[in-house]
Amino acid sequence: MLIRPEAIGGGIVRRTFTNGDRRMKSGDRMTSAEVRALPAASRQALIDSHFLDVYPPVPGEEPAERHVVRTPGFASKTYDVIAGSRIASGLTKEQAEALAAGPAPNDTSN
Repeated sequence: MLIRPEAIGGGIVRRTFTNGDRRMKSGDRMTSAEVRALPAASRQALIDSHFLDVYPPVPGEEPAERHVVRTPGFASKTYDVIAGSRIASGLTKEQAEALAAGPAPNDTSN
């Protein structure tokens, strides 16, 4: 799925790669500007091959949209839920989708 540059709030490196002369290691965070500066084809290839997970920009007062992403590893069957930052990790796909569809963590209306 093609991600529009304005829909990128930042990124988390999942597998080591080189960005120009800088080596990006698993766990490194990239700002929105750094992710957007990558050539579009390279950025999309990194995302599609799970080298880089991107997340949406965090809106001012509105709760962030949640995204389910597969954790690193070729045969990984666990998922993380990201809402601007990781809010849960090591979940099954069903658990991750249920959490992503649920209320925000600070929502006390339930």
